Amino acid sequence: PPSPSTITTVRRTLDDFRFLRQQLLYEHPESCIPTLDDFMEPPWLVSDSRAGSALVTSTAVMAESVRRLDRFLMYLVDHPIISEHELLWEFVLVSDMQVGICGR
Repeated sequence: PPSPSTITTVRRTLDDFRFLRQQLLYEHPESCIPTLDDFMEPPWLVSDSRAGSALVTSTAVMAESVRRLDRFLMYLVDHPIISEHELLWEFVLVSDMQVGICGR
């Protein structure tokens, strides 16, 4: 099992995932990379009494989004060509990745 000293934590936004997909498709247009289009729709919001009845993203929607993004990453990591791409590994391992340098 992984130890705390071998675990890397990075924060990524949905826009970061879209950027990764866009760049990988640009370099490998023949690859069938899963789409992230349905993430473009506004998330389902619910009224949360703990937040003063403010509209917040449903926990179930967030959990499903995390599962889908995890499957997306696993697809890329398992892909015979894309799994070797430097940008993918920077995306996964480098916490302060500067996407502007990559051609955003």
